[in-house]
This record gives sequence, C-alpha cells and structure tokens, in this order.
Amino acid sequence: MRIIEEILADYLAGEPLSKEEAAFLKNRLMRDKGDKEFVEFWRVLRERYAVDERMGKDSTFAYRSILMKIRRKSRFRKMTWWSSVAAGIILFVGIFFMYDYLFMENIDSKITHLTSGKTYAELKLDNGQIISLTPDVQDIVHADSLSEITNTENMLVYTARARESGLKYNTLRIPIGAEYNLLLADGTKVCLNSGSEIRYPVAFQGDQREVFLTGEAFFQVARDETRKFVVRSGQQTVVVLGTSFNIRSYSQQDFIATTLQEGALQILLPDTTYRMYPGSQVVFDKKTNESSIREVNSELYTSWKDGYYFFDQTSLEEILSTISLWYNLTVVFEDPEAKSLLFTGQLKRYADIQYLLKKFEDTNAVEFIFKENKVIIKNKTNR
Repeated sequence: MRIIEEILADYLAGEPLSKEEAAFLKNRLMRDKGDKEFVEFWRVLRERYAVDERMGKDSTFAYRSILMKIRRKSRFRKMTWWSSVAAGIILFVGIFFMYDYLFMENIDSKITHLTSGKTYAELKLDNGQIISLTPDVQDIVHADSLSEITNTENMLVYTARARESGLKYNTLRIPIGAEYNLLLADGTKVCLNSGSEIRYPVAFQGDQREVFLTGEAFFQVARDETRKFVVRSGQQTVVVLGTSFNIRSYSQQDFIATTLQEGALQILLPDTTYRMYPGSQVVFDKKTNESSIREVNSELYTSWKDGYYFFDQTSLEEILSTISLWYNLTVVFEDPEAKSLLFTGQLKRYADIQYLLKKFEDTNAVEFIFKENKVIIKNKTNR
C-alpha cells in the first residue's frame, strides 16, 4: 500500500482510492483527531481545494504540486512535520492560485496590460507564397501532386499524395505571443511555441525524416523503424525512431535544452554524443560548446503545450526568460540578487501579464516597474 502522503493527495484531488486505502485513511484521521498539527494540515488542504472548486480551478495540477511538496518534506519525519508542510502549502498553492481571486479587482496601475495566447501562424510554401493561418479558417489551404495541406482549428495537417523526385520544403513561422500545431505527412505531431520556426519537407523521401527548428517545439514522433527522424537545431542534431520530447533552441538564448518525455533519443553535439532516457535533459551552451545531461521532471519543460508553465524551485531569471518570449518583454534586473530568487507553482499562459507578475509581487520578494514593453525587477528582500 502507498504512503499516507500519496493517499491524502489522491483523496483531495478526487482520485479513486482502493478499499484498503480508504479504510486506512479513515482510521488514520480518526486516530489523529487529537493531533492539532495534523488536523490543521488537513483543514488547510480541504479549504484550499474548496476555493479552487468554487473558482473553477483545475485540481489536477494542485494535486501534483501538493504531492511533490509533501514528498520533499517527508524526508524529515519530525513531530513538526505536519505544521511545516501546511505552512509550505499555503505559500505554495496560495501564490499561484489564490491571488487570481483575491486581487482581480485591485491591480496596481503601474502594470501594463499585455495579453498573449493567440493561435496564429504564417506558412511559407516552397514557391515563396505566404499564407496566414488562423483557427477560424478550416479549409484546404494548398494542394498539389505531392501533398494536400489542410488547416483544422489550430493545426496544419499534411497528407502525402503521389511521390515525386526531390524534396519540397515548407516553413511554418509562429509570431511572438502565438502558438500553432503541425501534423507532418508521416503522422508526427509538432506543437510550436511563441517565436518559433520549423522548416520541413511536405512529404518525406529516402531513408531519413529531417526537419530544422529555431525556437521551441514539442515533438510526438510517429514511429518508423525504417526511417529515423532527425531534428537539426543550430549545432545540435537529435536522432529518434519514435518518441515524445521537447527542444528549446531560441537564437537569442545561449543554450539549447532538449528534454525527453518518452522513448529514447540520441543527441549529437560538436564534441560529444548523448543517449537519453525518459526524464533526462541535455543542455548545450552555444558559447562554450560545453554540455551536460541531468535528470529532470519533464513536465517542467513540456507543460507549456498544455496551456501553462510549471515551475519547481526555479530561479526568477529563468521564469522571466520564459515569460518574456511569450509576452515580448525586455527584462532588466536592477538588482542582480533577484535573479536567483526561487519560486514554485503554475502560471497560465493565456492570462494578462499583470495577473502573473502580481503573484510574484505579493510575496514581498520583488517589485516590477514597467516602461512600455520593458520590465525592471527590484529585489525587496534586502531593503
């Protein structure tokens, strides 16, 4: 049977429990009625979920977040464990969920209204023609003897026709603050993030499927034992047969980060080669040519495709680097110490930037000053 922390988190998230787990949880709660710290912890969790339910929040993320926090805390099995976890969860959940409700009508006027979340893209055909893509246009946007291209909601779909000699390439461009999906002729799905561009054949030929990426994309590669799928991104080459992974390779950033969710990958870099496993990440420094591999929670690097950003003890510098690409912001740290401040939680990708940054400000750790599309960050913890 699982530990009580996991059972508690499942119960609060509405996940089904086995009869044994339900009986165990009931007995534990009855047994610990006299433990004020345990009772307070239980009350905080129940109230937090009650608020989320009334506000229509998705409890699935809160469940995962709570469970992650509990697991970290459970290493220290002391009498003060319950109260310390309760306090941590109030901060953890409150920063990134509660303030949507408490401060919607009381936003500081100094914060600029910058919204994002457009579903829009530009398709460049091999003949140079540019086609604008929006979800409201659902039709065949181009067809020839090689392929048929259909726009359906927020996805561009390629269907291969008769084979021809020679490759024809299309390019899909995603503006800042937008996103779009692509279904290649082989069945591979690509989710493209803000400010990204992918170049690919309208129909794959030969013994290799090769595409070229700038920016960020999540790939779900259709398995084909006879043809490897290759993603070229700057100095990095990713080779795969069939898997799910994320590549972040913006030209304005000094690194390329490849995160594997499922399957297996081979990463080819100028000085080394990596064999990746699920939950691993390879980071390549474009300036120094140095690279490393580490174990990560892949959700931290792939959740953007599901409409939110997920951070776990992530530096403010990294968080704002991610947000700035989505909202087209220039970020300036007036106090360098603020770069290393750590935050944990969830940010919705489609919210106004004012609500997102208000959550950070209400921790009394930082202050944001806007000048058009520039945001200046001050550290309040040392003042």
